[in-house]
Amino acid sequence: MWVLAYDVKAIVMTPARQAFLHLVSRRAAIEIQRIEAERELSDTRDKALLASRAKSEFLANMSHEIRTPMNGIVGFTNLLLRSRLTREQQNYVSTVRKSANSLLSIINDVLDLSKIESGKLNIEVISFDLRECIEDAISLLAPSAAEKQLDLVTLIYADVPCQLFGDPVRVRQILI
Repeated sequence: MWVLAYDVKAIVMTPARQAFLHLVSRRAAIEIQRIEAERELSDTRDKALLASRAKSEFLANMSHEIRTPMNGIVGFTNLLLRSRLTREQQNYVSTVRKSANSLLSIINDVLDLSKIESGKLNIEVISFDLRECIEDAISLLAPSAAEKQLDLVTLIYADVPCQLFGDPVRVRQILI
């Protein structure tokens, strides 16, 4: 049996009091651990938010830096298509333009990803031709298929409507 001197009075430490003090001290230790874990979690969350902001800023800056020359390529291929070209040259330049537009779309996809993460993505709802959208997507994949000696064909049933309302960029993303 223990004797604890407190405020000039002696308290007899019974097994029940020992158990109670043990429980109180254990509860205090758990509470301290919880507070430390919450503080660590808050610090980690703050660091993650900073990293996410830095990533978004980086993506926005890089996409702008890449988009500017890509727009130049698209513009000059449009000019080139208006000049006198053979049919074969027109096909080549048209493919370059479509590829540049595809790269611009990929850059926009990267931006969209950061918009999705921040809850700021807007889905467009416009009228578009589904067959044209599919043909554009397939034409971008055709050179790669041809290199592999593959025939790339599309099959669109007659009952599938041509004109749809939606986001043609997202449809193209899904196809490619």
